[in-house]
Amino acid sequence: MSIRLAVFDLDGTLLNSRMQIQQESIDAIRWAMGHGVSVMLASGRHQEAIYPYWRELGLKLPAICSNGACLFDFDQDRPIDHTPLTRSQATRVLELVRKYQINCMLYADDYMGYESVSRHREQLRTWALSLPPDVRPRLRPVDDLGRLIETARYVWKFDTVSDHLYSLKMFAHEVSDLMGLECEWSSESGVDVIQKGNSKGARLADWIAARGIDPAEVIAFGDHYNDLSMFRVAGISVAMANAMDSVRLLADWVTGSNDQSGISDALRRFVCPSGGSTVRRTPLPA
Repeated sequence: MSIRLAVFDLDGTLLNSRMQIQQESIDAIRWAMGHGVSVMLASGRHQEAIYPYWRELGLKLPAICSNGACLFDFDQDRPIDHTPLTRSQATRVLELVRKYQINCMLYADDYMGYESVSRHREQLRTWALSLPPDVRPRLRPVDDLGRLIETARYVWKFDTVSDHLYSLKMFAHEVSDLMGLECEWSSESGVDVIQKGNSKGARLADWIAARGIDPAEVIAFGDHYNDLSMFRVAGISVAMANAMDSVRLLADWVTGSNDQSGISDALRRFVCPSGGSTVRRTPLPA
């Protein structure tokens, strides 16, 4: 069965270590699109931080944002499917952030708010400031995130990071086990807090089902734990060479790293206009 849809994580996957899409990857994606493959981005990022890459690639499909908290249509400039946190949930999560002294950034509406800048955030700020104003993400420094929660229409997620792994794990325990929310580990020192049931894979599964796309016609690329839900949906899952060990183990194929020709190599291997490629499917745990 031929590939109809290619889904790409951004950081650590489509983006290299300089937060850029390599020209070789751009050329391969355009080659695949020329052979009838649609392309979708799926990221833990806020839609504001996805848009520059969406526009650079000249895409048309909506993007899965904030680890599945919303599906955003950039052409219409609005979320078309979403499950945000409630105001009361967001308020309680913020209390736990303060309890465990976790650094966090709040993803809401069309901006990202933060109270303090950590080394984890500095790269994002530097990248944002390097962009032209018309695609620059809105980063909002504030004195109190609680005020943002009170006025926001949508609270998509909490992006939390800490160098103190024990505190982060205790925070995640309270949020997931006691509050019943999803905690997606987006890095070794970072946890995304989103509404229960949200994930990249859940949003992807809903989208392809509504359009009659067989999962076997989907190829997904990723590098971290929050990409495994996509791997469970896609007919072919591709892990980058720089991916977490467990992610590489559970993928159908391991390609080159995000700083090499991994994207290009995998697309040219599995996108076959003459009828498609097949691989042995390794069942993933439920």
